[in-house]
Amino acid sequence: MNNVLVDTNILVYSIDEDSIFYSISRDLILSTEYKLYTTSKNLSEFLVVLTRGIVVPVSTEEALTSLEDLIPYFTILYPSNDSYNRFKELSRCDPDCFC
Repeated sequence: MNNVLVDTNILVYSIDEDSIFYSISRDLILSTEYKLYTTSKNLSEFLVVLTRGIVVPVSTEEALTSLEDLIPYFTILYPSNDSYNRFKELSRCDPDCFC
């Protein structure tokens, strides 16, 4: 099983059915081939991207519901010495790996 560190964009694309990256993002998240990681910072950025701006794309409640649906697929890295070390390890991606 490959470890994959997922950023905010993948989270956003995975719920934006109009995005050209929707399918590939969903496939990545739903795949059993990968152990997915994201950071608590990515989760807060996800909420900001979805709920802020000139036109609010979705309500805060809808964004939170989407986030709750996504969270079970991830190990969430929280700020600590251990998570930072894990983040560094995951950031050193194999060029032949899907990252």
